[in-house]
Amino acid sequence: MIKYTDQSNAARQIPLWHPSGEDLDADINLDDVDIGMWMDTSLSNIDFHGSHQYSMAQAGHEESAIQMQATGQSQQFRRESQAATGSDSAPSITTSWPLNSSATYPRSLQNSSPEGQASMATLSSESRSVDVIGRGDGPTSLDQRPGFYAICVGLSGEIDPYVYRYLLHKDSGEFSISKHMYRSVTAPNTDESSSRSHLGSALPPSIPIQFCLTSNEVGEETKKLGPVYPTAADEAAQKSLDHLVSPANVRRLLPLFMEHVFPALPVISRSELTRFILSPYSAHAEEGQSFPPYLLAAIYASSMSFGAYDAHVCLSKMWEGYSSPELWQLVYNGISLEIHTPRLATVSAALLYLNKAPVGNQFLAADSPFIWSFMASTVALATSLGLHLDCSNWNIPNWEKRLRRRLWWGVYSEEKWRSVLMGRPSLIAGDQWIVSEPTADDFDIDTPPVSVRDLPPEVDDFLQHLEMVRAKSENGLLFRHLIRLARIVDDVSTALYTIQAVRCLADNLTRSVEKVKPLRERLTVWYRSLPSSLQMFRESTGTAVPDFINSNACLHFAYMVVEILVYRALVRPLGGLALDEQQKPGQHDEPFRSFLAHAEAILAAAENCASLISTYVERLASRDFAGFWYSWSRLGFATASSFVTILLAQAPSTEHAITSQRLVDKWRQTLTYQSRSFPYMTLGVVRMNTMHWSRLKLFQNGRYVESEPSV
Repeated sequence: MIKYTDQSNAARQIPLWHPSGEDLDADINLDDVDIGMWMDTSLSNIDFHGSHQYSMAQAGHEESAIQMQATGQSQQFRRESQAATGSDSAPSITTSWPLNSSATYPRSLQNSSPEGQASMATLSSESRSVDVIGRGDGPTSLDQRPGFYAICVGLSGEIDPYVYRYLLHKDSGEFSISKHMYRSVTAPNTDESSSRSHLGSALPPSIPIQFCLTSNEVGEETKKLGPVYPTAADEAAQKSLDHLVSPANVRRLLPLFMEHVFPALPVISRSELTRFILSPYSAHAEEGQSFPPYLLAAIYASSMSFGAYDAHVCLSKMWEGYSSPELWQLVYNGISLEIHTPRLATVSAALLYLNKAPVGNQFLAADSPFIWSFMASTVALATSLGLHLDCSNWNIPNWEKRLRRRLWWGVYSEEKWRSVLMGRPSLIAGDQWIVSEPTADDFDIDTPPVSVRDLPPEVDDFLQHLEMVRAKSENGLLFRHLIRLARIVDDVSTALYTIQAVRCLADNLTRSVEKVKPLRERLTVWYRSLPSSLQMFRESTGTAVPDFINSNACLHFAYMVVEILVYRALVRPLGGLALDEQQKPGQHDEPFRSFLAHAEAILAAAENCASLISTYVERLASRDFAGFWYSWSRLGFATASSFVTILLAQAPSTEHAITSQRLVDKWRQTLTYQSRSFPYMTLGVVRMNTMHWSRLKLFQNGRYVESEPSV
């Protein structure tokens, strides 16, 4: 427990949890601190891991289960809804799909090799075909319009949506000119009627949301000005993909992706994936574009990081060589080509590419300028496709609405974390997007209309596996909480780290505290809102270890990085403080003595923050490293290294210098040991070793305490 006393001498306790399950005791006396003027009492206490007996605001969120049961000549899709009552989940199904990889591709992309034909012949002799009735008779997809790509019409662009709404066809909401089509995604005449009904009404007219659908032929012309690719790029990419990923592995990599990557990066549509899987068995298969070769390559490459959890994939990696770098090259080439004619799949692949694991010496270096440039391109793609707009009432399929919303928040989160951890100006302005936070409904799966004569059991198992993965991830619970944390990160960056903010706050402790107080309150609320399924395992409470790998450790570490950023901004104005010289009795007036007391409280809290994150990382086990970690997490470890170093570099007294030196030594030792199991910490080790090698003589500060070389 952390115990502290406020001005009213009311003793209060905040429980602090460590990964070991132990409580730490530390007393911070703030009797003489004018809390009302300087800071909220919570600033002197880090509520990292409080008592976790909290429930979700929507404790009764529903889960839907799709069970596919093949019975002779018919197959039923049954949807069951039940309230989630805990974190228990069914064990995963190990899917064994002894089919050729081409069976997962649309007919136009099926493998025509002798091996592929033989495999398909075997399939035909084992099972009859499935008559899949496409996507039904619902709204027309923007993303899947054959031969066209859709770009959002901006409100200030050379095309005025307020003019073009009068040109749209009254029934279809579309009109065509040459190789372009203009489409309103609201109901026909909605924009016009709402504008007229606005007269004498307090309701504002609806904003016209339109898209320009351009023929792919136009995009092909612009592609000629860029890198040279094969004439039939998709077919060439598909052949390369078939060569890199063996047919036996294809069926195993998809379940690995859905179980380990999708809960943290839900960047594909499972409804479309279901149709994609069923399409080879359909007599009326659609020419789907949801899963082009470069997106499949990104899915397979992301899954290979978890190949150890599938015996076949693990052995094939050992004997056939690791093909991940070649797959990522296919991804990059595909994105570079399709950036001229983008689709939702382009953004999906870009997010997966940004989160690919570094290789070799990349672990030792900071992100190159290419990463930020690629991030900017991804944001540009997202806004070009209109992902920054609220699509809830658009006349498009439900699966597309859900995917668009998840993709926007994936781009938003990625940009905000990389912006603050790389120290770059944010690319997404707060007043230029309008999308509500994701909910459990954004993780629904459509029930595809099908007429089944027979279906291979392996395919049936995989479709059931999709639903079981959703149950374990509790409808994107981790992703949804990460998004809420990313919004706080954005406000932390805006309030404390923009150029203008640093100019105002760098030397002003009072303003810094005023800015920090609401941010820390939001962080406390965020952490206390975490449901039990997102908590870290604690032996002392008897909490059962989950029967599946998750990314909870990454989520908790991300939270601690935000705490570090907050306290780093608080200690920033204390750089010139020298407490040993300034704390002589009677030397200063009351206001300055009050300032020194507040400075002491802030330094104690910052040192406590550094100690907590060091202990947290020290207690992480191999199981915590086994889950998916966002690529930007490695910058978080380096950020923590900078934080403990600045505490030592500007230590204002011998006592604080001794404390900070111990923190530096402990953090460096922890990273050195743990990085052997988790290379994402390597950049943090490099930062610490740089300081250790120089014995901190890089700093113009004589108050530090030098240590002898250690581990």
